[in-house]
Amino acid sequence: MPSLVDPDCGDPEFARVENEVIGWNAETQSVSPPVMEWLMVSSANLIVPGVLGFLVSSNGGRVGMLLGVLIAFAVGSFVCFVAPERTGVIIDGGWVVAILQLLPLPQMLAGGMGLGVAGLLGLAQLEGRPSIDSLLGGLISTLATALILVAFAGLFGVILLGFGRLARR
Repeated sequence: MPSLVDPDCGDPEFARVENEVIGWNAETQSVSPPVMEWLMVSSANLIVPGVLGFLVSSNGGRVGMLLGVLIAFAVGSFVCFVAPERTGVIIDGGWVVAILQLLPLPQMLAGGMGLGVAGLLGLAQLEGRPSIDSLLGGLISTLATALILVAFAGLFGVILLGFGRLARR
């Protein structure tokens, strides 16, 4: 009967390389969930998207935005508990995304795409001045925006990890 287990995953060398890639070392680092770091970086990343979202939403849309922010924080916190050793890249990259709010191109791109997703679903007005009035529209656009910003954070986190490796050489 063929094995359903990937032989590479049981290899100690594979585990060593994987941990090196994600920047985690069991001997030197704690595996306590980095929930406070997630809270800080998430809060820092709310400034520009929050203002822009507030400008294009009203009533139910703002309630949906609040729910979306709470869901995004809850999912990130859950990931911190499930895989605490793997969240450092996202958190480090999240600080880069937060700093980029000084020139908020990633935030405007992500917000525009989030608004577009809500518009495609018929939950946002895209003609003239964009607006989101429904709870579901605010929720969907916020979650889409958050997902895109987390992807940017992952990208920047991996870039920082690469620069860190180059600096150690």
